[in-house]
Amino acid sequence: MSDLSTLKSGRLSGRTKDEIDRDFRACCRKAAEDILRLGYDLIEMKEVCEHGEFLAWLNEVGWQERTAQNYMRVAKAWDENPKLMSMGYTRTVALLAAPAELQEQAAEGKLDDKSAAEIKRLSRELKEAQNEAESYKQIVRNQQHSAAVETREKGKLQRELQELREREPEVRIVEKFPEDYELIKRQLRMAEDAAQDAEARADEAVRQAQEAMAGQADCYEGPSVSGFIGAVNAFLATSGHLPYAEDWLRTLSRDDRKSVKMFTDSVWHWAENMLKALEADRLVIIPGEGAVSNAE
Repeated sequence: MSDLSTLKSGRLSGRTKDEIDRDFRACCRKAAEDILRLGYDLIEMKEVCEHGEFLAWLNEVGWQERTAQNYMRVAKAWDENPKLMSMGYTRTVALLAAPAELQEQAAEGKLDDKSAAEIKRLSRELKEAQNEAESYKQIVRNQQHSAAVETREKGKLQRELQELREREPEVRIVEKFPEDYELIKRQLRMAEDAAQDAEARADEAVRQAQEAMAGQADCYEGPSVSGFIGAVNAFLATSGHLPYAEDWLRTLSRDDRKSVKMFTDSVWHWAENMLKALEADRLVIIPGEGAVSNAE
């Protein structure tokens, strides 16, 4: 191995290609061992430090946290798979950020001829393809889920339709009464009872009137003609002439007018009945001679 002072002066060491190759490979192995050792030291230091002390210590030794993280990750990867040491530090860092499929290819030696930049490009393309594939898978899963939901819903609707076809129609009559139904019912019952009582009283009054009329007919001998004419003349003299009856009625009270109306109705019905009886008996009134019957 050449001296660094010789290289600084610009002079060649006089080594052959084989010697240079040997020295270079030895330096690479040593560099890898140094990286591995540095990674181990960082891992152990982080374990023994209290919370916050590790970052403070990194600042003291002039290291960035990201650089320390890369060294620790590379040390763990090389410890798990020593074949990765041949890829060197830079390519290993790029590989650790790549998907698992690319790391498997590197473990099989398929990426030995790839630089760190090429490994990053392959990693980026593989991630994009994986994301696109996952998007398509999600679309397919959503469609399958929608189809399954529609199938279940369709089956449910078919079952419900079949049940409706097989079920006998059920008819229920729901009576809805007003809020004051009970009050109206009681009032109606009271009105029906009152109507029945009034009807009974009316029947009784008719019966009593018929009995009274029958009793009067048995003891009635009938007035004389002169007595009848005298009674009519007395009524006319008291009530006034007929053309002025309306003025006379205005002088009466309400109760008196009712009494007059009842009396007049009675006279009217009596006169109708008398005319019917006279007509049925075919009587002819002859002035000065009285009533003469035409019945044969």
